[in-house]
Amino acid sequence: RRMTLVRYFAGPSADFRTAAHSLSSQPPYRVSWMGLWISFANGMPDAANVLTALNASLVGLCHVPNKSFPVILKDSNMNNVQSKDAQIRLLDFRRVQGCEAMGYGIISGIDVKSRQFYVLTPVSPAKLATVNLLIRTEIAIPAVMLASRFGKDNEAPYTTVKTIQGFVAMNSRTNIKRK
Repeated sequence: RRMTLVRYFAGPSADFRTAAHSLSSQPPYRVSWMGLWISFANGMPDAANVLTALNASLVGLCHVPNKSFPVILKDSNMNNVQSKDAQIRLLDFRRVQGCEAMGYGIISGIDVKSRQFYVLTPVSPAKLATVNLLIRTEIAIPAVMLASRFGKDNEAPYTTVKTIQGFVAMNSRTNIKRK
């Protein structure tokens, strides 16, 4: 599954090493969240964690006819749903109907001030312009695909390799005595 994802984003002959280089050299698309609906395939996070759950995640890029969207947002228990930021529109996954999949994307960063997602995808800009629904999946992204973008002209807020691996070099502590 990991190689399939790598080859989807970086090309049919890519391996993990070339995928990291290919993705780090590709500028992300800036997608405004004003016209998007967001859905989570495995349950909705609480409102305070929506952006955190989306960052550095694999999403399905979908198009749904506007008449399929509800006027008032409700979750599966028929409670009103609203994100911490009212501009983000959440939709319960079980209510998604008539969805046309355009492809996959990686949300490589989120700019809260300008209300934009930075999306890496091989989907053409013409198809990307028709996307009005992002469905966050539970498919894990290989860590090599989340390499840092520092030093690029079109740098986006991103997860660094140090954050992904979860460790840094250990410092020796010689001032602690044994019992």
